[in-house]
Amino acid sequence: MMSFVESVERIGFHHLDVLDHAAQDVRPSLDALTTLSFAAGKTQTIGLGATSVMLAESDVSLVAEQANTINMLSGGRLRLCVCLEEQTEDRSPLGRSHDHRGERVGEAIGLLRSHLSGETQDLESPYYQADDLRMTGNEASIPIWVEGVDPHALTITGRYADGWSGGAAKGLTHLKMILDTIRQHAVEAGRDPKRIDFQLPLAPFASEPQENFLNDSEGVLARVFELEALGINWLSLDTASLCPEESPTADRLAGRLEALFEVLKPKL
Repeated sequence: MMSFVESVERIGFHHLDVLDHAAQDVRPSLDALTTLSFAAGKTQTIGLGATSVMLAESDVSLVAEQANTINMLSGGRLRLCVCLEEQTEDRSPLGRSHDHRGERVGEAIGLLRSHLSGETQDLESPYYQADDLRMTGNEASIPIWVEGVDPHALTITGRYADGWSGGAAKGLTHLKMILDTIRQHAVEAGRDPKRIDFQLPLAPFASEPQENFLNDSEGVLARVFELEALGINWLSLDTASLCPEESPTADRLAGRLEALFEVLKPKL
């Protein structure tokens, strides 16, 4: 783990994201925020992100305290990416009803911002209580993103979030529709849509062949240009797709990342 984290920064990547497995049946797994606290101590400049954070399922004050600590100790390098729980059953993997999940996540983001900024807030809500507020405050703000293509996720992104992370677009037309929807929600909320960041994995769309995409350097660069034209300003690489074997070594992962970085370098 240590050598891989250090390699990612050495290669020149701007950000290192760790997936939060709290709502997934993944064993063994590493806690995202704890792992990022380790990464913060082993790096100097690379951004640090926790993804798929089920904020509405969590103790928001605890998440705020943990995030605030990592952000302070890392020199303001943390980013949080919030997800809505999967709506595959009547209740979420952590036991809550799916009813009003969009409102719950939006309110959780507002509550998290209050914690992190040190503001006081009178809260009347069926989801959170005012006496739950324990403000921490931090001069370095933490960007809060939302991930997913669920209509609730797009609405919340436009209304509240600093950025959006997606991964299930069917193609360029579908992706454009998603981005336009987010921007429209931002305008309706009185926000400047140009201030919202957009991230997409560097991977084939759902409608395209899934194998060997990253082995085609020309195709990869062509996709980068297409995404940039739509306003995507962040690209991510999933380490699981780089090395299909079950347990690749840190050196092998770093080698694949470095080779792809050299392909992308002209666009950085």
